[in-house]
Amino acid sequence: MYDGLGREAGVDSVVYDGLGREAGVDSVVYDGLGRETGVDSVEYDGLGREAGVDSVEYDGLGREAGVDSDMYDGLGREAGVDSVVYDGLGRETGVDSVEYDGLGREAGVDSDVYDGLGQEAGVDSVVFDGLNGREACVDNDVHDGLGREAGVDSVVYDGLGREACVDSVVYDGFNG
Repeated sequence: MYDGLGREAGVDSVVYDGLGREAGVDSVVYDGLGRETGVDSVEYDGLGREAGVDSVEYDGLGREAGVDSDMYDGLGREAGVDSVVYDGLGRETGVDSVEYDGLGREAGVDSDVYDGLGQEAGVDSVVFDGLNGREACVDNDVHDGLGREAGVDSVVYDGLGREACVDSVVYDGFNG
């Protein structure tokens, strides 16, 4: 691929399996200065269905700015998603993960947030019931500036979506 000025703007590579079937595709995108700004990789299973997709984005200095990964089950349904975000110094600032059940419904979500020093600042987790997608459990953890757990909120729901149990704990600066 080339831009309007005839400069290389992207490259696609195709990988084949031993039977000559397409097994994967890698795409690289460049900016006007020839710097890599993104990479997309797609993997296929033996039946030609997407088995995984990875996308990486780079900032203007060539550092990873974000990563997304999608995973698929044997029926081609999305089984999970992972996303990572980086700050301007290349430090991880957030991670999101989503898992799906065998019917393609959200089964769980995890989100981690990091401070400017790379320490975990908070974690949110949600687990869904297997029947109607209602929240079955929610956990929120908060961390202080030293990476220590400063508080936890947990909620468990019954089969009708009503709060069945709520726990909230706050730690002081000495025993967190």
